[in-house]
Amino acid sequence: MFKSASEFEFLRRRIITELGNMSEDSSAEQLCELACLMAQDGDHEAGVALRSFVWAQDFKGEGLGSPVFGCHAVVSIDGVAALSEIARRYGRVLLNEPSAFLFT
Repeated sequence: MFKSASEFEFLRRRIITELGNMSEDSSAEQLCELACLMAQDGDHEAGVALRSFVWAQDFKGEGLGSPVFGCHAVVSIDGVAALSEIARRYGRVLLNEPSAFLFT
């Protein structure tokens, strides 16, 4: 990745901070993927920030404008446990509102 770059620590802090304070002009999915790569490379703080960001989302599926970001990234670092949690959260939404993810 970019770990050997002289700007790595600056970029690392910015990515982790932005995941904690997501702003409208951020590219959430890209930040999640970068945090995932850092976590896979042993950066515990990046993994914690990614998980916190993903699990703080509501998973309600209120239209195409409200996607849940970071699911692929969190599954990449946590595997089946994360996949099961994502399925559980989406399942809970569908039990309460069966048409929640129907886009017509």
